[in-house]
Amino acid sequence: MKITMDLIFTRLFMEQPQIRFDISALDKEKGLTGVRLLPIEKIHLKYDCLYVCDGSHPILQDGIPEELYIVCIDDRAKSTIKNGRQVFLYSPMEVALFLNILQEIYVSFKDWHSKLERMVIENVSVQEMLSASESIIQAPMLIYDPSLKIIGATEHMDVEDQIFNEVVRQGYLPNEYISFFEHEKVFLSLNRQGAAESEPKDLRQHRDYIRIIQTKTAVLGHGVILLLDSASRDYQVYLFNVLCDLILDNLKLYNAKNAVYDYVLTDILSGSLKDETTIADRIKYVGLSFDGDFALMVLRFEDFNSVPVRFIINSLATLLPSAKVFSYGKDVLVLLQLKDLSTKKFREQIDEIQAVIGEELSQRRLRCSVSKSFDCITKITNAYEQCRVAYDLESDTKKCLILYEDYWLEHFFETCSKVSPLDNFCNPVIRQIAAKKQTGTASPLEILTAYLENDRQLTQAAEVLHMHRNNVLYHISRLEKEYNLELDDSDKRLHLLISLKIWQYLSK
Repeated sequence: MKITMDLIFTRLFMEQPQIRFDISALDKEKGLTGVRLLPIEKIHLKYDCLYVCDGSHPILQDGIPEELYIVCIDDRAKSTIKNGRQVFLYSPMEVALFLNILQEIYVSFKDWHSKLERMVIENVSVQEMLSASESIIQAPMLIYDPSLKIIGATEHMDVEDQIFNEVVRQGYLPNEYISFFEHEKVFLSLNRQGAAESEPKDLRQHRDYIRIIQTKTAVLGHGVILLLDSASRDYQVYLFNVLCDLILDNLKLYNAKNAVYDYVLTDILSGSLKDETTIADRIKYVGLSFDGDFALMVLRFEDFNSVPVRFIINSLATLLPSAKVFSYGKDVLVLLQLKDLSTKKFREQIDEIQAVIGEELSQRRLRCSVSKSFDCITKITNAYEQCRVAYDLESDTKKCLILYEDYWLEHFFETCSKVSPLDNFCNPVIRQIAAKKQTGTASPLEILTAYLENDRQLTQAAEVLHMHRNNVLYHISRLEKEYNLELDDSDKRLHLLISLKIWQYLSK
């Protein structure tokens, strides 16, 4: 929500009618991020804050920076505004008191919007959203649609014509307005912008306050707000639109029958929700923890899909009751809450999950990629990218389960090669050994690779190569002497092993 100078001062004048001053020099559409006491040091100033000070502040003599807005309280000030960025008040109030009033107004807008967003997450009733908004908007409200029966406390009641009497009883609208809206069939004559096309005479003063609440395909309801004489017209319209947008989110969520966590996770994935404090606050309302051991699965259809995605989601949610299954773009995503990785290995847990959903994947012709484990819900974006990369790097389209950790090194090499040729990082001795002629069942490079990958365990390397361990030792000793390899040095072994991986990647 954009909290503007106009919102702040409109609310100020409503709450403190004795205060009057000319704000014509201010940019009333300017968005604010806070109200502050003007500090002595200029270096701390921010141009999206409204500052308050008294007439003796040194910055007033030094010159006010461009685009900085200051409210200066000084009962000795002249009758003219000295500067387009500076406003003088003629009031005996102390600076601290006035600062607190402005801060409270700013915080009230911010808290209201945060409260409504939380209500959307919790999928509360429209009535609760209206009740939380009346003190902010300062006007009576009505949300009404005959097909949905959404109106105050009546939304769960089976009402027909009695809805109008119930509205009157609840105190939202006077009876004469209710009768007028019913007689003129106002809701049936609104265009998609919410204005009455016929514009009956008695409706003109209210038409800007009637808005259709709709999705892209269907009208969900109508909103009406009636003016209060003490409130600004623009003020009410703007805040009412904010309210309607959030009610629309609430109704879309309700009608889609999606789980509430869908919207939090998709907001994180799309990048529209980045602040960790806000994420932590929203996550706790949807049955998720902020920290933990997580993994992400991304499921895609091998061919044309005739099965509804919602059916797949419901099916997987039944098979994996502790997971969060939702759609994102054209993919079906499964957020897994893993067991403690210190007690059970990652691959073992993924194998158990595959055993549970394997038949479903096969029957629905779904392929699944799995990210590496991650420890914070905000890292789900990286996990999604890992799953996408795994799909791209796996050439076997018949492979059902793809684990990113089997491809992360290829991903690393692919990313590095865009900056510098990978040959620069490969030990040249690997190329020389690769060119050496094969004299037995395995090439010299294969023998060196098996020896290093099995941590110099001769028996294990010999089993991989189908050779006798003494034969492996003979070939390794020859390679050490011929190419001056220092295989007792752990750093040199690591360099050689990375070079072997680069060579294998380049050979593909």
